[in-house]
Amino acid sequence: MLHWFTRQKQQTGNTTARWIPSTLFMVAGITVINLLWLIPAIRAIRSSASVLALEAAERLRSRMELDLEHSLSKLSAAADEIAYEPDRTQFILSRFIKNNLHFRSIALVGKNGKELILIDRLNGVVLNGAGDYSQNPLFYVAQQQVSR
Repeated sequence: MLHWFTRQKQQTGNTTARWIPSTLFMVAGITVINLLWLIPAIRAIRSSASVLALEAAERLRSRMELDLEHSLSKLSAAADEIAYEPDRTQFILSRFIKNNLHFRSIALVGKNGKELILIDRLNGVVLNGAGDYSQNPLFYVAQQQVSR
């Protein structure tokens, strides 16, 4: 009986000795197989994320261009309305600020570069504002565009 017990213990130890390397080999194999598909998948996800970010940036740029064109057309329409009815300038500019949330303030500048009217969303209407744009190079560019 003792001989049989010793033999059982040796077989168990021998089986364990074979079981551990086969388990380690199986774990290593599964890890390698997972890495083989995981690395390309991660690269594909990064590439897709980059493409998605570029598409989002393009949509944002397009949206900003459309908003800017729309605001510019509304501003041009207000300027034409002021040219046609100069006595309603304050009303036209107030309505423009009220209806166009993209603008915080708007000023009407005379030919000499001085502010005639400043309408601010927070402060309201300021007549004969303190702004002097005569030294600003953009004022001269705008003045040349008007004279054409």
